[in-house]
Amino acid sequence: MAKIVFIYLEEPYFIFHSIGLAIDFDKRQGNEVSILFNSRNEWHIKDILPANHSIKLIRVNPYWYIRLPLYVEVKLNYRKSIFKKYKKIFLEQDVFISSLYNDLIIRDEIAPKKILMIYTAHGPANGPYCFNDLVKQFDYFFCASKKEVEIRREMGQIKSKNYCIGGYLKLDSAKPDKVNLFSNNKEIVLYNPHWEKKLTSFFKHGFDILNYFKDHPNINLIFAPHALLTKRNILLRWRLKNYEKYPNIHMDYGSKKSHDFSYTQAADIYLGDVSSQALEFCLIKLRKCIFIDVNNNKGSDYISWSLGKVYSTGFNIENALNEIDTLYDDNYKAKQKSIIEDVFTIPKEKSSTEFFADGLSQFIALELGEKNV
Repeated sequence: MAKIVFIYLEEPYFIFHSIGLAIDFDKRQGNEVSILFNSRNEWHIKDILPANHSIKLIRVNPYWYIRLPLYVEVKLNYRKSIFKKYKKIFLEQDVFISSLYNDLIIRDEIAPKKILMIYTAHGPANGPYCFNDLVKQFDYFFCASKKEVEIRREMGQIKSKNYCIGGYLKLDSAKPDKVNLFSNNKEIVLYNPHWEKKLTSFFKHGFDILNYFKDHPNINLIFAPHALLTKRNILLRWRLKNYEKYPNIHMDYGSKKSHDFSYTQAADIYLGDVSSQALEFCLIKLRKCIFIDVNNNKGSDYISWSLGKVYSTGFNIENALNEIDTLYDDNYKAKQKSIIEDVFTIPKEKSSTEFFADGLSQFIALELGEKNV
């Protein structure tokens, strides 16, 4: 019997990148599946799991007794404190399935060399973070496409049996709602800035963008930044609140709809910077994209930047919107299909979840069999 554990302590968007595997492994004979979660993620997990599951659900709490803001928890090494407090549970497991490099502390400090570490990532491989050499410390990881494997092989991250190619797990677990956010049929722009200060377009252009839509009711905006943008810059919420009253602006700071494809399905234009959500946007349907590069990298660092024009200097939202139709038709419409096919190798006969679960099951059986010899 394989004992397999999943842990969800971060923002809810992590859940969609691996919970389908928990459900699949729970259905297969010979597995004991556990999910450790905190209060932030409890409702989301229970909403996704089927009624007849037999997964062991374990709610975890840090050493402190009050719920703290996320940015405070980060400073207090929240994740590490949970791992240490529940060490006994982790020592009982055979397999740890993770979407975060930080979980490698399990191997470094909690259960050295005992648990098989499996990496699912928390978005399609897009930029430098995704191709970090830390991935080599996992025993097995999932690749969305053959192209990703080629890149990882060139970087020395691929071994003969440490990966599986199978598309995108989130396609199976994220069930988007059909949203009707605006009382009109006008074009919708989704603005999805990243949270990291050195990468995000928000601190340089965000309020100019919001002000443009405030003054132009003939076009709609969904403002759905990465959830950490406002959680790590908590005072922003006070300034952003001023835009909630405009009927053509919908503000969302991290609800389920911002994670489950609801907004990427509803919008006509993607506006962002370095987030891999642009790749999800075009996976759902090929559409117009605008990118803002605040570091003047000239479009070289992110795969998603091939989907639309990248503005490195002199960005102006009005000009970008005025030229988007011509740019898309002339330069990007034909290209997007091949880029998305490079990024996602979607299985034809099985779901991505089934495909990955089959490959991982074989890997686990082989590894646990060898360890038991």
